[in-house]
Amino acid sequence: GKGKSHCAQVLIYFLLVINMPISENVKHTFKHSWNDISFASWRKYPTDTRPDVLSVDVIEHNFDPETGILTATRLVIMEDKLPRFLQPVFGNNKCICIEHSIVDRKNKIMKLKSCNLSYDNIVKIEETCIYTENKENPGWTDFKQEAEVHAYPFGVSNKIEKFLTSKFVRNAPLGREIMEDTVKSVKEETFLRTAFSAVVKETRDCA
Repeated sequence: GKGKSHCAQVLIYFLLVINMPISENVKHTFKHSWNDISFASWRKYPTDTRPDVLSVDVIEHNFDPETGILTATRLVIMEDKLPRFLQPVFGNNKCICIEHSIVDRKNKIMKLKSCNLSYDNIVKIEETCIYTENKENPGWTDFKQEAEVHAYPFGVSNKIEKFLTSKFVRNAPLGREIMEDTVKSVKEETFLRTAFSAVVKETRDCA
């Protein structure tokens, strides 16, 4: 009857609420061109600033000459210390993630989407990063980063989600710092390469 129907609705609502993932997002504007940012993003890791990121390897890539769009897949291996209450759940603290990227140089949009392959029966972490050219200043780049965490183990799922989302928020400034350092390094390399080429040309012209 109506009583059973109401109970069923309450139960469904309760299950939906406790199974809703936690999401976080951050926004930032880099005072560097989209070309510099998009190039530097491929060279961010490994770095001492994020020792938990052990390796990042390109396992597949494809360039479409007609559209000018580059797609790539990277494998990311991470290792980090876990709080004591999570150690029995996860055991090994190494995690393998897969990242799919789309780089559209024509429209100056780069999108990176990653998720965990390890422990996906325990927790699902999906992260999306989007880099676009700033509309008001073409020499700047807008960055948007979103993460969604959905844990499954009954009883500790909320703790897992809160721990991982807070970790995402803590790591966001580190990611921006790494990007700034990488862009600086790339610019210095470009300057030195250009200067060296100019010296070589001048030497040949004088010969």
